[in-house]
Amino acid sequence: MVEGPVGTAISFIIATRNRAKTLPSAVASVRAQTLPEIEVVVVDDGSIDETAAVCEAISRADPRVRLIRSQATGRSSARNLGLEAATGAWVSFLDDDDLLAPEFAARMVGAARAWGRACCCEALVFDAPLERALTPADVLRDADGTLRPRPLIARPLPDRIGLADLLLASFFPINAVIVERSLLLELGGFRPGLEFGEDYELWLRVAARLGAIPVLHEALALVRRHDRQSSRDLARMAESTLAIVRAAWARESGGTTPISPVALRRRLAFLERERSYAALLAGDALTARRAALASVRLWPLAWKSWGYLVLAPAPRLYGALRSAVRAASRRLGRTRRPLLESPESPGPQGRAS
Repeated sequence: MVEGPVGTAISFIIATRNRAKTLPSAVASVRAQTLPEIEVVVVDDGSIDETAAVCEAISRADPRVRLIRSQATGRSSARNLGLEAATGAWVSFLDDDDLLAPEFAARMVGAARAWGRACCCEALVFDAPLERALTPADVLRDADGTLRPRPLIARPLPDRIGLADLLLASFFPINAVIVERSLLLELGGFRPGLEFGEDYELWLRVAARLGAIPVLHEALALVRRHDRQSSRDLARMAESTLAIVRAAWARESGGTTPISPVALRRRLAFLERERSYAALLAGDALTARRAALASVRLWPLAWKSWGYLVLAPAPRLYGALRSAVRAASRRLGRTRRPLLESPESPGPQGRAS
């Protein structure tokens, strides 16, 4: 194993590909941690831009930053490479376009040491194009009023998030969690080949092993939302999450985890509705209809799924109505999500980026 900084408490792993513009901001937010005993392991997953050169320049200025190169193996495998190379007792993963509050490492490591082998915190989401270089202070102050930082999850998080909770909802993004490195190695890390929802799938296994993941009620993770997500990515995210939930349910249903079958049906209905929404955006009438039909069969009371079923034969009409509703909402100054919008983004887990 490569020797890291003396006394490394936590390793931050950033898997990246062709993000030379956003990577410096992400790395800078880690280097600015108030806990100095950190390292940053950047895994360049086959970039063809200046990403590697940018990281090498940062590494020369700060030896706590290390670069590992891989050959476009995918995010799961790239993160596993970083996990193997990490030297910290604790590990956290950061997407290359997101940020961390300066107190993240100190507060999370302290809480995790007191509570067990893992810990998660609350998160803020902000709107910014990928080209915009930002610091955590920029986001938290929002001086020009364009970032609009807000809680990623509107409802308060419970004190502990168990397997049953995670099966029924997505609670936190990948950069809101730290886990003991030895535990992740025991669990085999991320599932190779799984490119959407890969962190969600791992957190389900962590929760199953530990019983629950304790929550630090402080917003220390900052998640960027941008316009680079395609409808194809949304569809793949919904399909992947459906498969992950069904597999976890099949794996754990014989155990002691108390999961309501009714609640699980509602969760699956919601995910099918997300798949229908993504198909409508992509103009795929057949998939939109099939997914909406699956949703109403799982949960007939889901009125929005019925709406998608009605609109499925005419995805262009849906797109026109959606644009009109969004424009009207902007004119009226509404901040709530319009009725023709999906009720949730692809989810904080495994965000397509």
